[in-house]
Amino acid sequence: MHSKEYPSPKAHLTDLLLIALPNTKILLASVILSLRDPTPPPSNPLSRHSPDPNPNLDPEPHPNPPPPPPNPDPDPSDPDNTIDSDSDSDDDMSKAFDKVMKLKKDGSNWSTWVMRVQRAAGSIGYDKYLTTAPTSAAEEQQQDKDLLNSIISTLPDTIFRRYKNKPTSKELWDALKQDYDAKDPLTEASLEKRLFSLTCTNPAKVGEAMSYG
Repeated sequence: MHSKEYPSPKAHLTDLLLIALPNTKILLASVILSLRDPTPPPSNPLSRHSPDPNPNLDPEPHPNPPPPPPNPDPDPSDPDNTIDSDSDSDDDMSKAFDKVMKLKKDGSNWSTWVMRVQRAAGSIGYDKYLTTAPTSAAEEQQQDKDLLNSIISTLPDTIFRRYKNKPTSKELWDALKQDYDAKDPLTEASLEKRLFSLTCTNPAKVGEAMSYG
């Protein structure tokens, strides 16, 4: 009867190494490969939120900027900021003198013309320039010129040529009154009435006057 032979411990260890060696090689190879060529992280990881919009587009468009405020006090020395402040006064002047008739060449409507010019000038507050010369203030100088032009526009050419060199409304007004007051029929009648109403208080002087005549 033969006895059963068992492998020696050395042979058993050799078999285990032979079995485990391929697996160990595979494991070592995997470790080496992972160290040599690690998987790089994504260069632009996806966000958990929605993707970024196009960077060339403005996500929040800005509203149009408000217009610049108007300049409340323009510089009068700048010609671009010149304001025609006389436009309203010119309109008022034109309306005031719109119903003033022309002075007739013979001055027969003088008394009516005088009253209408006075009323027209007074309706816009310029009647003071008929009796008072303007001051050196630019505003008064301009107002007087406006009134002077309006009066001239109601004169016929023949009369205008006689008074065209009068620089102010007052000078023109005084010259017209001096020449036409005495020629006005109403003025003549008034003078005649005053003449006949005179009372002689000293007849001797009347005789002297007659003798000298």
